[in-house]
Amino acid sequence: MFVSTGVVSSLVHSPLPDLWTWSIFWLVLGIGAAVASSKGQSRPPGAMTGRLRVVHGISALAILLFVAFHLTNHLFGLFGPVIHAQVMAIGRLVYRSRFVEPVFVAILLFQVASGFKLAWRWSARRLDVAGVLQVGSGAYLAAFILTHLNSAFVSARWVHGIPTDWAWATGAPEGLLMDAWNIRLLPHYALGVFFVIAHVFCGLRTVLLAHGVRSSIANQVWACGLLGAGGVSLLITAALCGLRI
Repeated sequence: MFVSTGVVSSLVHSPLPDLWTWSIFWLVLGIGAAVASSKGQSRPPGAMTGRLRVVHGISALAILLFVAFHLTNHLFGLFGPVIHAQVMAIGRLVYRSRFVEPVFVAILLFQVASGFKLAWRWSARRLDVAGVLQVGSGAYLAAFILTHLNSAFVSARWVHGIPTDWAWATGAPEGLLMDAWNIRLLPHYALGVFFVIAHVFCGLRTVLLAHGVRSSIANQVWACGLLGAGGVSLLITAALCGLRI
């Protein structure tokens, strides 16, 4: 959301610095939350919508194919931007085709909308650690997807005509670490990579438990997934910051 604030402020040529906009937004949100809490407002837990969960999971499988390639593509950034660009060009033959791209964007938007509805109902219930991580990571990914679509499609491709390549992702020529605006992209990317993998393994744990797998085994799979998520996030973030093999 912080990244989105900066991008939107730039698009509308806001005379107000994005840090001011960000601060005002959270001040208003905090006051609203405090007022709502003081009135004792609450929402009933409600029953989970089984059909929506199934459809959400099916659409996630389609997204997962792209995510797997996308993260692998970013891992190739460890070998340099040229190798990264060559791998990306192969993938773009598919996901940037006239038919696939609009369908994929529609699936992403559906995933965000359905995920918000599921998270709203889940958050009204008592959750374990895995449940909290699943809802929290889903909320982050929803904001990440909307922000990334706005940054890539609207700001970069449509308004400024900038190619969304390695240089764009790393904030070249300044880079992520040495620029006061770009530094916000560091946690933006790192958490995005970690949470997308973690969210998948949280969902997998739920599926395993629902199919009678012992909780000890399901938890071990979940823990290994989180460790893997942390490792992939660390490698991709290091590549974005300039590490080369």
